[in-house]
Amino acid sequence: MKKEIILFLSLAAALACAPWTLSAAESKTAEEYLNEALGDIQHSQLDEALNKLGEAIRINDRMSEAYFHRGMILSEKGDRESALRDFEKAVTLDPDYAPPYLGKGAVAFSQGNLDAAVEFLTQAIDRDPELGLAYYNRGVSHYYQRDLENAESDLTRAKELGIEVEPELYEEVWTLTHLDTIIEDTTKTLAGDDKNAEAYYNRGIAYYYKKDNAKALEDLKKARELGAAVEDALMAELQPAS
Repeated sequence: MKKEIILFLSLAAALACAPWTLSAAESKTAEEYLNEALGDIQHSQLDEALNKLGEAIRINDRMSEAYFHRGMILSEKGDRESALRDFEKAVTLDPDYAPPYLGKGAVAFSQGNLDAAVEFLTQAIDRDPELGLAYYNRGVSHYYQRDLENAESDLTRAKELGIEVEPELYEEVWTLTHLDTIIEDTTKTLAGDDKNAEAYYNRGIAYYYKKDNAKALEDLKKARELGAAVEDALMAELQPAS
């Protein structure tokens, strides 16, 4: 089972989810700087992108997209206070622009403030219900909160919107959300085939996550007798204390 999820919101993903628009009244030079910065981000040339975004903002200080992308780079570099200032500026300029809420959620997540991360990501989804990365990030936040039903719902929606969700993460969340169903289904299977090693193994793992160590150990021993590969460390963990 996957114990740690590192990926949250990458700069490349932020770029993909945050298209920018400029009105005819805005500076062409600022537009050029922004275009060049976006290209730099795609090639991981963050210092170059940071300088160009600064130039774009100097020329036109009402470009919410430029503030957002600069905030993402600053967050990536660990300057979260400056990143939050840029995200707040982007929101002030365009309250309906969803990506800055993604950025604020990423900062909150990196600080371990999961409740705030969920709140910001919900605000992003409210503004753009098709923003797949917001569902993915909120799903990861729910996962760490152990709010598994909402984690599964968000990760499923992210997948529907084309976001790649790590199979190990999704499998773990699904399993933990459906433990009783797994136990019920495997018990039915074993009623008709009591030599089914996989069924014993799956039921044992479900009992393990329900913290019923005695039943987990019994099923996993049976699974091992029938040829299933069961880790020694797991078996040792389930042994009753002497």
